Amino acid sequence: MRHLPVLLLLCCAYLLPAQSTIRLADSLSGASRYLASNELLETFLRDNPQRLHDQSKALFLMSYNYLQLGSFKQAETANARSMALRDQLMSGDIAENYMRIGAIALQQGNYEKALDHLFIATSMPVEEPKLYALIYGYIASAFEGLGQPEKALNYYQQSLETLLSATEGSQADVATNHYNIGRVYLGQNKLEMAKASFGQALAISRTVPARKDLQGNQIGRASCRE
Repeated sequence: MRHLPVLLLLCCAYLLPAQSTIRLADSLSGASRYLASNELLETFLRDNPQRLHDQSKALFLMSYNYLQLGSFKQAETANARSMALRDQLMSGDIAENYMRIGAIALQQGNYEKALDHLFIATSMPVEEPKLYALIYGYIASAFEGLGQPEKALNYYQQSLETLLSATEGSQADVATNHYNIGRVYLGQNKLEMAKASFGQALAISRTVPARKDLQGNQIGRASCRE
């Protein structure tokens, strides 16, 4: 996305339907323009107080933006507001909010808290396989942080298998899982297995434009920045 001035984006928001505004904010987030995305979302929240479902989505995206900016307290607050709305609406999307709590705790190095909330998320009905794959990836990362590579490997593989079984899997996320599995093998000094996993990741990543997450321990992004 070409970098439009924030003021112009905010003006456009007044002319767009609610879903289009959130999609625009999501696109900005995907381009790492987290502050611009949040400014758009703040305007949306202020101008659409009755659209509770859309507000919950906007706040969930806002929590992701704050997490990427390292503003953990603000990420927690936005996620809690989203969660409260979804609880009020009895929305099945609330599993995402438990996942977000886990992701925030993971970034803070609180691996036990992360696992507690991520496992709650897995116990809830989720329609989107990619969300399960994302949660499994976070669980794997938490086990890595706790120094339990076998459990980490198990969940990275579950994440990979879930993506491969999905009707619309993401090649970029598949590559990221192969990369993460390779890192675990490398840490265990299983060099041949690590080399094979890295090779699979590299082969797939060459078919996918610019993936920052192949440079670190992450699972790919999804709509509304899961």
